Amino acid sequence: MSMVGFCGGGLLQESGKPDEIQIFFDTLNAVEQVTLNDLDWSLVLDRLYRRYVRFDDIDKTKQVMDYYKKVLVKGGR
Repeated sequence: MSMVGFCGGGLLQESGKPDEIQIFFDTLNAVEQVTLNDLDWSLVLDRLYRRYVRFDDIDKTKQVMDYYKKVLVKGGR
């Protein structure tokens, strides 16, 4: 069974099966599509997922991630 993981700082963290990770990012995309605000979604959907977060963007990236957490975990907006 293949697993998807994220590598950073010399560590590899397994995060789930490929289909589970796809559903996770599809959900993040759906949240972006129905939310009107000035958050820079690409910091999570592109930079964090495909590359890395620039040091100067850490605070803005955390703001986006906190919003996702609020909506997905707590069910609020």
